[in-house]
Amino acid sequence: EEVYYQSRPYKGKPVKIFGYFCYPVNAKEKLPAVLLSHGGGGTAHLGRTIAWAKRGYAVLSIDLPGKGEQRSGSRSTGPDMDVPILLQTKPDLSSNYLVHAVAAARNGITYLTQREEVDPECIGMVGLSWGGVITLLTNGQDKRLKTAVNVFGAGYIPEASTWQGWFDVMSKEELKLWNLYIDPKNFLKTQHAPILFITGTNDHCYYLPTFQKSYEEVTAPKKLLLIANLTHRFLPCMQRIVWSWLDSRLKYKSNFPEIKILSIHKKGENK
Repeated sequence: EEVYYQSRPYKGKPVKIFGYFCYPVNAKEKLPAVLLSHGGGGTAHLGRTIAWAKRGYAVLSIDLPGKGEQRSGSRSTGPDMDVPILLQTKPDLSSNYLVHAVAAARNGITYLTQREEVDPECIGMVGLSWGGVITLLTNGQDKRLKTAVNVFGAGYIPEASTWQGWFDVMSKEELKLWNLYIDPKNFLKTQHAPILFITGTNDHCYYLPTFQKSYEEVTAPKKLLLIANLTHRFLPCMQRIVWSWLDSRLKYKSNFPEIKILSIHKKGENK
């Protein structure tokens, strides 16, 4: 289904979020559900949504608010997903893109809880890159999530990330506001649901030292998957691990899913 739901208004105007909602039609019981949050330049992906639904989930894959660079196909309204808006704190915090993105995610969770096909006690969230940041921010605030997967996202973004140069030219007041209210580091110790962190040693967006620092500060049940030599790419092997994590938490409701990884490496490279 192609669906729309309302989210946080932007500049006094209503905002609608678009998404694909897919589920196995012959399910005999209420389904576990997953909210998918894409990264920068992304949109909702129908093929991926269907593939995840075939594994026995109700899946909501959303266009994050607005359009922006490489996002002309987005059907959501609201602020554009561009770096200046992702990082800005002026004229007030409500102008920051992440505030609206988290609102879109949380309203997406609300949408899922209202669908008759969904078990409202079995909802998870998966986010990639900026979507991983949004997952951290959402799981740090919304107790309705029962599990989360953060791929690449991290806190302490001004300290070590591809956007450091943007923060270097911020005023002291703007940087202070970001660090006090927006940066995911503020929500690491309030992570509610068990969470899986995934990244590569060579990720060029969220650097490994701050990714590890973020992981270490999480007090909720957690696991870390670190892939040698991987840059900012989501590989099929990673998707299989994410599915295993979700199955354990949402289908089988294991208190602490056990994931054993012997070796993951890119084709053509030494282990």
